[in-house]
Amino acid sequence: MLVVFLSIGYLFSDVVGLYNTTSECLGSEVWKIVPRLLDGGIAEIPSKSYNGSTISLCALECQMRPPCQLFRYNSDTSECDLYDGRRFKRTSNFQRNQFYQKMPEYCVTGRDEWFPEYQTCIWIPTQDYPYEEAKRLCESAGKVMLGINNFSQVLDLMALLDTQYIHVYSRRTGTNTYEMDDGTLIPSTLWCPDQPYEDSGCLGVQNDPQNDWCPSPGVDDIICFHTRQFFCV
Repeated sequence: MLVVFLSIGYLFSDVVGLYNTTSECLGSEVWKIVPRLLDGGIAEIPSKSYNGSTISLCALECQMRPPCQLFRYNSDTSECDLYDGRRFKRTSNFQRNQFYQKMPEYCVTGRDEWFPEYQTCIWIPTQDYPYEEAKRLCESAGKVMLGINNFSQVLDLMALLDTQYIHVYSRRTGTNTYEMDDGTLIPSTLWCPDQPYEDSGCLGVQNDPQNDWCPSPGVDDIICFHTRQFFCV
């Protein structure tokens, strides 16, 4: 007999706090809620849809369909939608929608999202914070702010959120000198033109093609108290 634990959790603030967490035996996978999509909608057309379902049956239907990586359940309407693939963007708000994906057990329920292409549980806080507060928030959860060691990953995650500006981890080692989290200097090819300039100790990535100053994705030193989105890995 195969056993799966369907874990249902809710993030009530941007700290590690969970409530209303339950487990249910269903199959061979761990299904956990995707906090980024809670009470939201996505643009993709489902591969299968069912009415009058339960969360358990919806998970089981997705489990029995190998391409299925995500399912939606609405507790008001008892609707169940199955989705193939991944990389789903939130495009709208929809009360009582809950999306679930297969995750390793070590991903924190109600906080993390699983990215199989990076083999990483990533926390995407729902609020913007100033730079130092963002770093501390990640560290309080046993994680670190996403850096630019893998710049394509940074841009990929920014595209997922449709955001043009984020904080990124760095270590200031001298005047206008910064290292990545592995101790290597940030390559000059990643900087926006004439950067670093402010010598603020806080770095961000911008990807705004309408920006005349830095039309290509790049790193710039930013004003530390400005709030931005960020990722904890």
